[in-house]
Amino acid sequence: MTGSTSHPVRRAAWQLLAPAIIAALTAGIELAGRSVARSSLIKTIVGADVSPTTLMLSVAALAVVSVAGLALSRRLTTTHVVAVMLVCAFPAGMAAQLRLGARLQSDGFYYFAHLRSLWFDGDQDLTNDYRLLGMGDKVHLFTPTVTGAAQSAWTIGPAIVWSPFFAVGDRVVSQNVKGAYAKKAVLPADKAVRIR
Repeated sequence: MTGSTSHPVRRAAWQLLAPAIIAALTAGIELAGRSVARSSLIKTIVGADVSPTTLMLSVAALAVVSVAGLALSRRLTTTHVVAVMLVCAFPAGMAAQLRLGARLQSDGFYYFAHLRSLWFDGDQDLTNDYRLLGMGDKVHLFTPTVTGAAQSAWTIGPAIVWSPFFAVGDRVVSQNVKGAYAKKAVLPADKAVRIR
């Protein structure tokens, strides 16, 4: 093939794969959002919940159709197959994580527990904060220390740095969410730092 015709042929091949790649990345972002934020963008937009299995089956079907189209047009290369497999691995991993009950998270919850406890409870006993932040299943955190408080291996430093921003966010949210704020629910804390 000459250099003048190979570029449009390669571009056409990637254009056939584009829908599968976009669908896989979109599904991965949706599933990561469910894991991190515990909410579904699809449900918010469409109003109906789509299971992780349905999302993955849709992505897999689109990937198979795209690869088959390239194979039939004799434009399929190893690079195309590897690209589709790698892109599909992202939502597959996220779906497996949701199915197994695992959660994609960082240590931020633990650092934030200090801030939440100081702000709403005026103490550093993180027992109720861990539960409110969805960490009630982590039994080791609830073994009392010599002071009788819950365990924490995370420092208070980030909570101190975040506190001015949290104060502004809490003020804004408290003006808009009266009932939940009055009960000192976790909602104002979540909205102030966007952790859930």
